[in-house]
Amino acid sequence: MSPAVINSPMIEQTCRDNLIAIATAYAKAKGITLDAVSKQVYGKSAFLREFKAGARSVSLFTFDEIVAALRADWPPGASWPYVRAALIPPPKKIGRKSLSASTSQKRIAVRSGDARR
Repeated sequence: MSPAVINSPMIEQTCRDNLIAIATAYAKAKGITLDAVSKQVYGKSAFLREFKAGARSVSLFTFDEIVAALRADWPPGASWPYVRAALIPPPKKIGRKSLSASTSQKRIAVRSGDARR
């Protein structure tokens, strides 16, 4: 997979917007500040403020942990906010030459059920 796809600004912004929407809805439902939510899920009160401004970033693993923590403590009766899907458009042209030998081998292994991790 191309680093341009993995580090896509489109995906990063979508994840950023979604996490802020979820954290803001959680804060409102709990009657607490976004800084309090930030301290609760990340350990630093300024994190979500800095994250929203684009001054901080997190791995997808940490993103998932934060969302899972908020979901686990979601207030009963509170509405889950609207979040956007991170859509990744296909390349304009897909050719066999663009696949490396190892990628081709992995696809064959996955299709045959022999994939090793």
